[in-house]
Amino acid sequence: MKSSAHETIKSKGYKLTHQRQLILSILEGSQTHLDAEALFLLAKRRDPKISLATVYRSLSTFKKIGLIQEQGFGEDHGHFETVSNKPHFHFTCSQCGQVTELRSKKIIRLIKELCQEEDLKMESMDLLIQGLCPVCQEKKSTSTTS
Repeated sequence: MKSSAHETIKSKGYKLTHQRQLILSILEGSQTHLDAEALFLLAKRRDPKISLATVYRSLSTFKKIGLIQEQGFGEDHGHFETVSNKPHFHFTCSQCGQVTELRSKKIIRLIKELCQEEDLKMESMDLLIQGLCPVCQEKKSTSTTS
């Protein structure tokens, strides 16, 4: 994705600044869904001169040109991830906030069939499932039996 992301930035008329390269590399290398504050703290370790405003502007630009997606996960602020050509969904634990990525060809096929039946042209899909992760389920069952 790296070279195509850089090409996309340039082809959309934006400069590929050092700060944008840094923010994009952090997002691409992240195994979690970072919010702007966490992204800023990671970027600040590598470039002490970077500002939070630069992070927000870069995120806005990346969203606008389709390089990243923003997810709410039931919170009042966004979490970011790079756009993947492999559709996936998110499960968020309502107790601890843990986010788990889920992939299901069955769900994708079902959504595509539904759109076809309704004569709709799907451009993207987003599915967020909320509930309790196994650890929180165990904690809940242990606290109710005590």
